[in-house]
Amino acid sequence: MDQRRDALSAAARLALAVRDLARTSGGVGTVGRIDAEPGIPTAVAGVATALVDQRHVDADTLRDLHEAAMEAGRTIVADEHVEVDWSPLFRVSPIHFDADMVAAASAIVADLQGHDVRLPSGPLHDAARVAEAGIPTVMLFVRSKRGLSHTREEDTDEADLELALTALERMVRGELERRS
Repeated sequence: MDQRRDALSAAARLALAVRDLARTSGGVGTVGRIDAEPGIPTAVAGVATALVDQRHVDADTLRDLHEAAMEAGRTIVADEHVEVDWSPLFRVSPIHFDADMVAAASAIVADLQGHDVRLPSGPLHDAARVAEAGIPTVMLFVRSKRGLSHTREEDTDEADLELALTALERMVRGELERRS
């Protein structure tokens, strides 16, 4: 067994390293997909491709997370006797939303349901492009049943949708009042 060059085992170790690095930094680390070849139970995977997503609200910490993942990869490569090829699909710096709008949204949500949860979001949402253009922006998230998001099984209780619409209405009315 010590002579195997199991790319899937190496990718699995990298997935755990990415998760652990994110936990210790207060960021997010996800390996959303691993493909292994030849993909049959009787053959050791000679090739594995892992899609890694790392996020953090601080650009320097995000850079450090990327470097730490690559360092973990180098250690895993040496341990597993495999090779790694890093091919970034894209790199996007953190984008911060308007502090006043975030504070207003937090207060409104806390008023409606007794507490608020601030959820840093990745910069690939359309709202990030709006914020980059200098337009004050905030996002309101609605919880999904069973925590499932970005999947066919995603669903949201109508009561939560109604709360979100009420929060949005209050945000819009507050902004209109502030401007008049």
